[in-house]
Amino acid sequence: MSECQGKWLYVRAVLAAMSTLCAASPTLGRSKPTCRYLPGDAGWPSNKAWNRLNGTTGGKLIRGTPLAEPCYFPESSFGNQVCTSLAGNWTSPETYPFPVSGHGCTLGNLAAYALEIDSATTVVAGLKFARENNIRVSIKNTGHDYTGRSNGQGYNSSFYTGPAVKVGAGVQFSELYAAAASRGLRVAGGYCPSVGIAGGYVQSGGYGPLAASYGLAADNALEFEVVTVDGRQLVASPTENSDLYWALSGSGAGNYAVVLSLTSKAHADNPTAGATLTFANIDPTLYWAAVGAFQSHLLVLDEIHGFATSWGLNNQSFSLNVATLPGGLQSDIVTALNPFIQELKDLGLPLTNYNTTIFPSFYAHFQHYTFPPEVYSTNNTLGGRLIQRSTIQDRLPDLVGAFRQIAENPASPMSLISGNTINVSRKRIPQTPEWNSVLPAWRDALYTLNIGILYSPKATPEKLLAYQRQANEWQRLFGSITPGGGAYVNEATFDNPNWKKDYFGVNYDRLLNIKKKNMIQISPCGSIRPLVLTRTGRSLMMDGSVA
Repeated sequence: MSECQGKWLYVRAVLAAMSTLCAASPTLGRSKPTCRYLPGDAGWPSNKAWNRLNGTTGGKLIRGTPLAEPCYFPESSFGNQVCTSLAGNWTSPETYPFPVSGHGCTLGNLAAYALEIDSATTVVAGLKFARENNIRVSIKNTGHDYTGRSNGQGYNSSFYTGPAVKVGAGVQFSELYAAAASRGLRVAGGYCPSVGIAGGYVQSGGYGPLAASYGLAADNALEFEVVTVDGRQLVASPTENSDLYWALSGSGAGNYAVVLSLTSKAHADNPTAGATLTFANIDPTLYWAAVGAFQSHLLVLDEIHGFATSWGLNNQSFSLNVATLPGGLQSDIVTALNPFIQELKDLGLPLTNYNTTIFPSFYAHFQHYTFPPEVYSTNNTLGGRLIQRSTIQDRLPDLVGAFRQIAENPASPMSLISGNTINVSRKRIPQTPEWNSVLPAWRDALYTLNIGILYSPKATPEKLLAYQRQANEWQRLFGSITPGGGAYVNEATFDNPNWKKDYFGVNYDRLLNIKKKNMIQISPCGSIRPLVLTRTGRSLMMDGSVA
C-alpha cells in the first residue's frame, strides 16, 4: 500500500453566485478578486499555464471530460458505437448511467482539472498553482461523499501505547482490513469495502461495525501527515499542531489541509460472531409493530459491549443485514437476538431468513457479509439523523410513525430507510470532549439513520428537485423527533438550513477559527459552509454570502 495510492487532488472552479460581487472591480479600487475564477472568466489560467503545471508535476494533470460525451455530441469522433458500449456497461465500475437527451453534455459540478497525487511534492505544486491563479481546490479520496465537498516521521506518543497502522491516503478498507488481519490485528473502519479511511471518512467521524468496540475512526486517529495550503508538510497530533489535529479528527474533510497519511490505533483480532434475519410485511399492523419491537430491542443490544447492527426496511420487508459481535460466540449472538425473535413469533410474523455465523477473525466475518464488493451505479438522494437512546425510550410511536409515513409515501419511486448502531458514548469511549471535534450528538446516539429516495436515471430536473425537497422534509421530520440531536455530515442533505447546528454543533466557532489559520478557500468566499446552486449557474452560501 503506497502512502498516496489512488489519491486525487481536484483543482476545480466551484460555481459562484452573483458574479458582479465576486469579480474584481477597478471602479472600487480592488486589486484582487474576492472570489475564485471560473472557466471562461478572464482570469482563468491559460492552456499554457495548465501545461506548465502538467510539466511541473510530471504529467499528473488530468483534464475533466464528461464520460457520456459521445452520446451527446453526434459530431464526436467516437460515434454511436462508443455510446452504445457505454450505455450497455453502465453498471460496471468504470461507467455510469446517463440518459441521452437533446441537451448538451457539460461537466456540471465535476472538476475542470485534476491532479493525480503520487507525492507531497505534487500536492505542494497543485496548491501553489491554485493559490497563484486564484482558483478553488477540492480534495477527493475515494469519492464516497454524498454532500459533494470531496514519508514523514513515525508515530510516537505518550498518549497511546499499543499497535498502530500508518495508512496512505487512497487505501481502501478492503485493503486495510486484509493487511491488518495478516498481522493478527483489526482496525476501526467502515462497512463499505471501497471507502478510503484517511479521507472524508475519518475526518468526518467515521462509523462502522467496530465502532461499538473501539469508537469512531476519529476516536482512533493518532496522527495525520498533511500538506497545508501554504505548502508546508506537517504532522498533526495531540501534541504537535494540536488544533489542526483536533479539527481533522471528526469535523468534515476538505477544510483544513491535504491529508497524505493517517496513523490509527489497531486492535488485537479474535473470532467474530455474526447474524442476519429478514421478515416480510404480510400484515401492515403486525409489521410496523415488529419494527417498533426491533427499535426497542436495540436498547437491549446496546448494553452488550461491541454489538453492532446494520439494518434496513421499506414497505415490503425488514432486514437485519448484518449483526457483528467481536469476541463473541455464535451462541452469544443467538442469545442476544432470541428475545426479539420470540416477539416476532408472538406477533405471528415468520422469519423469511435467519442465519448466524462465527468466523476466526473480523476480516473473515467482513468478507462473508460484504464480499465480493458490489460496484454499481445508483441514483438516490440522501438525508440522515442521529437517533438518540431517549428517542426510543420516550418517542417510539413517533419514530415508527415517521418510518411508516416515508415507506408508504406513494409519491416516492422507492424510499430508503436504514440504520447503523454505534454506541460511542463517553462511558464506552473514554476520551474527553476536547480530544477531537466529533459532533457531541454522536455520544448520545443509539444509531445513525439514513433516509432517501432511489430514482430512475431518466428522472427530469424537476423530479430531482422534488425528490431533494422531499428528503429535506424527511430530515426535518426526524429533527423534530430528536431535539438537540444532530446528523452525520457524510450522510445528510447538502442544503440543510440547520447545517451549522446539525453537522458541527458547539464546535463550529473553533473550527472556523482553525480554518482561517489553515485556509484552503480564503474568506469571504469560502468556509465550512454548504452551497446552494442558483439559476445563474453560480452558488450561494446558506447564510447569503457569495462563493
